[in-house]
Amino acid sequence: SERLRGKVDRVIYRASEDDFAIMKIATTDGDRVVVRGDLFGVDEGDEAEFYGDWIIHPRYGKQFQVRGARRLLENTAEGLVNFLSSHRVKGIGKVKARAIVNELGSDCLDIIVNQPERLTKVKGISKRLAQTISEVVRKEYELATFTAELAPLGITANLSARLYDELGMSGIEKVKANPFMLTQIKGIGFKKADKIASQLGISKELPARIASGIFYLLEQALQDGNTYLPRDYLLDKACDLLDVEREQIDRELTELVREDALTSANSRIYLPSCFHTEQDITERIFELRDHAASYSYELDREQFKEVEAELGIDYTTEQREACLGALQNKVTIITGGPGTGKTTIIRGIISYLLSLGMRIELAAPTGRAARRLTE
Repeated sequence: SERLRGKVDRVIYRASEDDFAIMKIATTDGDRVVVRGDLFGVDEGDEAEFYGDWIIHPRYGKQFQVRGARRLLENTAEGLVNFLSSHRVKGIGKVKARAIVNELGSDCLDIIVNQPERLTKVKGISKRLAQTISEVVRKEYELATFTAELAPLGITANLSARLYDELGMSGIEKVKANPFMLTQIKGIGFKKADKIASQLGISKELPARIASGIFYLLEQALQDGNTYLPRDYLLDKACDLLDVEREQIDRELTELVREDALTSANSRIYLPSCFHTEQDITERIFELRDHAASYSYELDREQFKEVEAELGIDYTTEQREACLGALQNKVTIITGGPGTGKTTIIRGIISYLLSLGMRIELAAPTGRAARRLTE
């Protein structure tokens, strides 16, 4: 990984939905270079330091691929004026910024942070405005330091800003002691946190790592449609993922259950939200099953065969039993992948009830499902 320092001449492109940008900079060596990548917080006219690698773009040639960047507070008179009159420090224009630099000299940023009362010597700056300016400059200093400390770990400037806002300067040590805390932030998963931990030389046996790996496996299972994992299966998967002794993972899993961070039922391990959702669904199904029916009819299997003939559908035995079961029970759950006949079964149920002169109401959780039912 290499570092470049320079001033942003021009922002060529900036994505609206994320922090990706392409900029042309003038380096301290006098070269003109195109940089691209995560450039959160860096704007035209800024002095900045960029971390990354040189690449050859198939169309535009040699460019610098940025993995992280931090804005620098330029210590020249013109640089100080530009910073103080920028959008970051509200209430100060070029004239007032130049008056501050003339009054406080080249050490003005240090003076602003540590002796903000000296700003009031400048005409038009009240004690309140002086304090506001001091806070903005202090935050810029701290954020630049924060970003510089975490950028070599692959933590983007945007994420650094979010961590700084939430944790302050103590966030640097907290992240370095336990990078798995980052998994609580959207966009940072276990694999990314584990890579950072490896760079920092953190032990594979760190309890926070084991816990994070267990949560990762349960969240992945949920993405695959599984609300729980059998305990033994989860332990096997965690051993493969973490490269840690099964007994140690078992102890951490037991502790997570004891702390109610996870739920265990019948040797099944759930994320608590999944467990409670399953319980709620079960209770609602029982309520529907036990609720007094507002209608009654006798199921006529021969009449259903007539409906089947009218539809021109030759139901399989399993599909026919699903239709008849739904017509005899207050609640029926029909499951199956695409093309297994769920909609075909619903057609049979509806057609039979319509033949009895009943009024049908349909509901669907999504617009696509609603259109399918309507068809």
